[in-house]
Amino acid sequence: MRRVALLPLLVLSLAACDLFGGPNPTPNPDEPSVSSVSPENGAESVATDITVRAVLTLPNGDIDESTVGDQTVTLTPEGEDSPVVATPSVSGNALILEPKESLAFDTRYTFAIRSVKDVSGASLAAFSSTFTTVAEGEPPVDPPPTGSAVLEPSAERLIFETQNDQTSTPQTLTLSNVGGKTFTLSSLASADTQFTLTGVPNLPMDIAPGESTDIEIAFEPTSLGPQKTMLMINGGSTPEVALRGLSVKGDDGDNEPSLQWIFDTFDLLLSTEDEDPASTPIAEDIPSDFFERRSFLNRSLGDEVIAQSFRKAGGGDVTIEVLAVYGVDNTPVTEFGWYEAGDAEARNKLFDIAGNTGNAQTLTPDAEGNLTFDPGDARFGFYSFWPTNRFFEERTVYTQDALNTFSDAIPHQVRAYPYRTPDGTPDGNVEENAYVLATEEFTRGYDYNDIVVVVRNVEIAEEDAVCNQAAPVDEGRVLTRSFGNLELQNPSGAPFVDRLVFNRIGDLSGNFSDRIQPFINLKCHDLNVLRLENTGSSTLNINNLTITGSSSSAFTLPNGESSLSIGAGDTEELVVQFVEDSGTKGIREATLQMQAGGETVNVALAGIYQEAPEGGRELYLRQVVEAFGYSTDVGANNQGGLASAEPSDPLAGDEVRSQLWQRAGSGPVYVRQLAALHSCCRAKDSLKLVVDGDSVASMTTNELYGQAVLPPRSGSETRAAELSTTPSGPFEIEVADYSTDWTDTDNRNNDNLGVRLWPAKRNGSTIPDTYIVAQDFVENGCGTSDTANCDFNDNMYLITNIEPVSPVSP
Repeated sequence: MRRVALLPLLVLSLAACDLFGGPNPTPNPDEPSVSSVSPENGAESVATDITVRAVLTLPNGDIDESTVGDQTVTLTPEGEDSPVVATPSVSGNALILEPKESLAFDTRYTFAIRSVKDVSGASLAAFSSTFTTVAEGEPPVDPPPTGSAVLEPSAERLIFETQNDQTSTPQTLTLSNVGGKTFTLSSLASADTQFTLTGVPNLPMDIAPGESTDIEIAFEPTSLGPQKTMLMINGGSTPEVALRGLSVKGDDGDNEPSLQWIFDTFDLLLSTEDEDPASTPIAEDIPSDFFERRSFLNRSLGDEVIAQSFRKAGGGDVTIEVLAVYGVDNTPVTEFGWYEAGDAEARNKLFDIAGNTGNAQTLTPDAEGNLTFDPGDARFGFYSFWPTNRFFEERTVYTQDALNTFSDAIPHQVRAYPYRTPDGTPDGNVEENAYVLATEEFTRGYDYNDIVVVVRNVEIAEEDAVCNQAAPVDEGRVLTRSFGNLELQNPSGAPFVDRLVFNRIGDLSGNFSDRIQPFINLKCHDLNVLRLENTGSSTLNINNLTITGSSSSAFTLPNGESSLSIGAGDTEELVVQFVEDSGTKGIREATLQMQAGGETVNVALAGIYQEAPEGGRELYLRQVVEAFGYSTDVGANNQGGLASAEPSDPLAGDEVRSQLWQRAGSGPVYVRQLAALHSCCRAKDSLKLVVDGDSVASMTTNELYGQAVLPPRSGSETRAAELSTTPSGPFEIEVADYSTDWTDTDNRNNDNLGVRLWPAKRNGSTIPDTYIVAQDFVENGCGTSDTANCDFNDNMYLITNIEPVSPVSP
């Protein structure tokens, strides 16, 4: 037998403060207490001819009417010391206070009870509530009339869940008379025999004002899937109660319900695009091929909306309602919380799903902790932590795809749907600022039922279109040049001390060839840092900091400097940002100027702008080389790439072709990655220097920078993708398993040129022993529909202190 839980949708609002301004005490079940009050605490636009009523819980017997009087039950207008003239009375379990005259308009009143006892002598704790009357000329919002019999069920809907033909644990439904007259309960009926009523009193029966009766309802399914009916009270003349049940095959795997079945059970008018909701996965025929599967799962399924992160929509807290959990039976099953968007470590735990019997595989599970929080103005996401090691090592799943970095993570580990319920129209009723989040904690199975929650008072936040990643400054080669007492430093390590290179992408809303990962995962390089060091013995003033040139509006100093004052021996860091956000792909150029000690210092700014990532939307080899300020002729075609990758082809422009390379001088070989323009966000392309088949040095690029200039190395956001080494003999240069030795069968060349080198030139002059390295995934060659495009921009590097061993003659 399965445990089921009551999902109350109707909550009575009790009074919030006592006579002394503090909160009302938590009721003691053994003492008399207030269970509801009308008008409700905080009610507004209340009619001026209202009768006030408090329904009491009386465990020890009736009210002692001798304790009820105009001093113990009062109604007082705000700002007044004396209560209004009113007559208190007792009706069953209710205290009634009827003012002798109409109340004042637009006035706040406090209803208070003190020193009232029951017949056993037990005192009712001091209690108060407030309401505000309607403004003159405005229509009032009336509470249930005290002169009527009003039956109020304890819930508008009951949710059951069980397995196969097992009977669920019964749930209790309380029917309370909140009116002022006796209610006659004449009939109770369920149209579906799968929902059985027990403990029903002999009917008809009378329920006095303030009294109630309980009935029990159980779910005895005869078929699998969602089952629905209504509990009709008095033939439907009184508000009906929705009865909803879900019958599943069993626990775990394909025995669990589909997300569509969960939606249907909760009356959510939502489609998951599931052609067979009786099966557990969210969709049928999910491709087995890695790339095709990722493409399929990267789509929005059914009514899904893209929601990577959120902001609070209005005043008050964000609230969470847990609809379902179908996870692994651990202690706890899962931890759920929120985090600051973009920061996987900034987690704030809210609640655990307790690991008790039946709680790991059920609707409406027990949640231990907080179901509300206030994130302030921060952009945030939701996470779930899964401590299981039954199918995988423990992991955390985030709403932001970019933070799901565990092995084989799939697009949309969390799917979001607008909260929509039926209202008689085809599109149903969409609750504003409310979303259903469905989580898949595994990388297979694809059922998205592991934890399903409703989050309210949230709006979808716009994700940052580009990164804001400063140049690596804590490690690596720093380029320097002195201008009098000003030492200018470029800590990005390339290309020159007086040239900064950036990149930015305008639209990250798509995905990589509909195969790999959403563009939103990408990071780029739209910030650079210049260090300004005063090497003199007195203060150095930097004046007239300006950005000039035809594309000056594409760059900015985000900290707003127009001048700087640098003390003797001190250093200042000047941040420059590339902010282009429109137009066609290309290079935007400008000049950063400053006056220092009577000298004019110019720093060239070059920004690579793409409308979107990958393919023909990238800049090809020639444009990237130009953006870095090199005048090298790479022999490119009219698109900026190369037409062929065959070793027998003529050299391309200034190309130097050699299978092996060696150190040109006694110092180390230095490599700095200039650009990576390839797929994202799993590929960790490496550069290696290989001597006699053994790698003597290697580095790997951070996989999230698959469309960026000057990327950092793997595992870091601040350390440059660079290496410095002293190989002992001639070496191959390998990039992403392609080699300068096109005959090496251990590599991917397929007898093609996958790695090519050109001497670096500036202003027509060759920079000694310095080369530009460009790699392309040439596969089976270039130029046809089933081969590579040979743009030779997939990975580009600057390498110094090398020379060819056996260069190919032009």
